[in-house]
Amino acid sequence: MALLCLGCRDTELEKGEIRRFKAHELYTFQVTCSPDGGGVASCGFDGLIRAWDPKDWAEIQALAGHQSAVREVAYAPDGKRLVSCGLDGSVRLWDLDTGRQVRQLEGHEGPVYSVDVSPDGRRALSGGADRTVTLWDLDSGSQAARFSGGYWEVGDVFSVRFSPDGEKVLVGCEDKSIRVLEGPTLKQSLRLEGLGVAAMSASFSPDSKAILGSGSGKSILLWDLSTGEEIRRFEGHVGTIRSVAFSEDGARIVSGSFDRTIRVWDTGSGLELARYDNHGDAVYSVTFSPDGRTILSGSYDGTLSVWSAPN
Repeated sequence: MALLCLGCRDTELEKGEIRRFKAHELYTFQVTCSPDGGGVASCGFDGLIRAWDPKDWAEIQALAGHQSAVREVAYAPDGKRLVSCGLDGSVRLWDLDTGRQVRQLEGHEGPVYSVDVSPDGRRALSGGADRTVTLWDLDSGSQAARFSGGYWEVGDVFSVRFSPDGEKVLVGCEDKSIRVLEGPTLKQSLRLEGLGVAAMSASFSPDSKAILGSGSGKSILLWDLSTGEEIRRFEGHVGTIRSVAFSEDGARIVSGSFDRTIRVWDTGSGLELARYDNHGDAVYSVTFSPDGRTILSGSYDGTLSVWSAPN
């Protein structure tokens, strides 16, 4: 078996690629930045969460506790805590100062695919194969609310995200819909159609006026949140688009696909600004750094890559 050389530099860098290294055995499922950009966390098939120093990409710590693959991690606003979810059906809260698990949040009946933390750091969201979305109180570890649109209607929940003001929740569903839920009760207020395929990734724009979605098809859609009308489509990928994200100013969009490419788009015009294709397998996660200068990606090839973002 080949040894995992964590943090080892790969010298065959693509144009625009700043750094690439092995982050996890087999798959790197997600890469995310702390709100201030001072930290980066990744998770993978190996059941570990790894924290990295973006100054030199040295590993700070590895958090172990999940019994199988970890699918997503999300920073709390203070950058000192993480929430994670995994195929073991658990949601976990971690203290990064101590490297220890604070508590395990129990309630899902099956793998959990997505998590997010509210802008005030007091609540967390999770969704998964049991076809439900759960809102958690992080102080007590209790369930604050739960959404289920019906077992056969919603299908698996692949993506959950808070709006920037924390008042709305975005849910990407297997049933080809993206749903907007409201407030503390998770009452559905809007259902967006148009992808025509399972919704794998969804995100609010930084100003909360638009919604971005992608899935197992080859298009990225942008909707107006107030009207539910489609604004624009972004075309170019030739495989499932597993991850989409806005830059902090909302002017650019980054996408990662099973076609092994990362693409950067101009939000206003829909034009492709850049394309990167140095991953050896499907791209599972993409995000901008908070300052918008770099893009981070995670892939089925187990690597984490850092790219120079186009203006």
